[in-house]
Amino acid sequence: MSRSRLISIFGVFTLILGVAMVAAPAAQAASVWWVDNTNLSCNDTTGGATLAAPSCTITGMATKAITSGDQVRVRPGTYPEQVDVTHSGVTFIADAPGVVVTGVGVITKNYGFNLTGASDVVDGFTFTQQKIAGAHVSGLLATADVVQNVTVTGSAEYGIFVENTTNATVRGSIVSGSTSIGIKLLNTSGSLVSANISHDNLSHGISLQNSPNNVVAGNTSYKNWNLLPPLVHIAVGIDVSSNSTGVTVEQNTTYGNRDSGIQIYTGSTNAIVARNISYDNGDHGLDCLNSTGDSVVGNTVVGNGTVGINLEGTIAPACSGAVVGDNISADNAVVKSTTPTGDIRLDTLSLGLSLNNNVSIVNHNVVFMTNGGALYNWNGVPYTTLPKFQVASAQGANDINANPLFANLAARDLSLQISSPAVDSADLTMRGVMALDHDGRAPVDQPGVANTGVGTPNFADRGALELSVLTLTAPTAPTGVQATAGNAQAFVSWTAPASNGGSPVTGYTVTAAPGGGTATTTGATTATVTGLTNGTSYTFTVTATNAIGISAASAASAAVTPTAPMVGFTGRAPTRVLDTRVGTG
Repeated sequence: MSRSRLISIFGVFTLILGVAMVAAPAAQAASVWWVDNTNLSCNDTTGGATLAAPSCTITGMATKAITSGDQVRVRPGTYPEQVDVTHSGVTFIADAPGVVVTGVGVITKNYGFNLTGASDVVDGFTFTQQKIAGAHVSGLLATADVVQNVTVTGSAEYGIFVENTTNATVRGSIVSGSTSIGIKLLNTSGSLVSANISHDNLSHGISLQNSPNNVVAGNTSYKNWNLLPPLVHIAVGIDVSSNSTGVTVEQNTTYGNRDSGIQIYTGSTNAIVARNISYDNGDHGLDCLNSTGDSVVGNTVVGNGTVGINLEGTIAPACSGAVVGDNISADNAVVKSTTPTGDIRLDTLSLGLSLNNNVSIVNHNVVFMTNGGALYNWNGVPYTTLPKFQVASAQGANDINANPLFANLAARDLSLQISSPAVDSADLTMRGVMALDHDGRAPVDQPGVANTGVGTPNFADRGALELSVLTLTAPTAPTGVQATAGNAQAFVSWTAPASNGGSPVTGYTVTAAPGGGTATTTGATTATVTGLTNGTSYTFTVTATNAIGISAASAASAAVTPTAPMVGFTGRAPTRVLDTRVGTG
């Protein structure tokens, strides 16, 4: 090898080694920036690096917090500004209660915070009187932004407005007094709206428009009420509309809204509406319009104006292909109406009877009307009894028409009593069903209640709320009672109860009829009842006792009659006698 070639190779090696030995530049460390406009030393140009020398405005720090992981901490005060956040990964935190971003005096701006960067967080602020929205998230670059724990009041349009983006989160916030919608998602997907309270807005509490594949969970939306004439209903607790397909609406509470509690509208197909509580709304509790394939399962719907659960359409296939199951819908249709009323309604177009594999299913619901009225409105016909509905529709085979026995209906405590027909009877195989209840609690097997549910577990409860506290009861009744008569007595045996009510059986009592003679045991499943009258026919029942109480009596045994032994007769063994007469053997 020539010397020049060797040098060349060595030079290349040295160059590569040198490059490899140069350390990559360290990532810029995240910083904490401070804002306090009550501090006389504040300065937007030179301040912000320390609490002692802060910035005067949040906007001033939004231009300095440019590194992902940076925090801007804002001390209490009133800040009349719009904060435009264009960098990504920056967190803005109200350092203590009382940080107010106001729109008063902000002439040319529309928002409190305007987020256009990615993965930014706005946490803990109060917004008031913005022209459009307290917090605004917008743009394809604004993915994964978070607005949390904020309070928005008096916005001229929306409280929180998320548009044209993905994977946003709005949670833990309180919105009220908006001239339009409280929390609005527009052209947004893959996002979460959770644990918010939206109330007293002049339009919907929460609205998703052309926003597919989002989750709306654990929110409370109430008393959203427009000022239009009394017959106009437009303010809904939770609105999913304008082709917002595949949305999950679960574990929410809606009440006292001018229109419906929850509505799935206009092409918002394949929604899941599960484990929600909706009561005392002006129109429907849960409402579907022209949105196929929706699953309305495990909700509690009470005291709404016209229909509890309503599925209808203006054009086929309307709301066909729906599943309506495991719900409690009770005492709806509380206002006089010229439109159809009832606890559950499916109009003609929503039945799906003319569509292959798109027939709607109604099953495993509890319906009840305290003062009478339509339990169902099916295919344009009201039905006031369950059997008539079942015959006409071939639906509702496992529906129950009975008082759901809420803990306190008047106070709207819609949890269940142990004797409710909804307990341990839900079908967890229905499409869209969720085992965890409205409050996130798993089903509990109540030992005093037979498990008549379907799926795993087979003891989930119908409606939004599980009876999650184990409720001890008296045992169920013993079974299989048999009796054998003796002399002025009878020997009785039985089978222990199917359920001890959650507390061990401590004893049994056997009772004879007639006469009422008894015998007791401390756990044995046999006993002898004495003092009976020979020649009298008796039957016997058995009750079981535990620490909670006494069971119902068992079914009676077959009748037996005690008898005395025969007197003055002594039995002898038979003796063979040979007959010796002629002609006999």
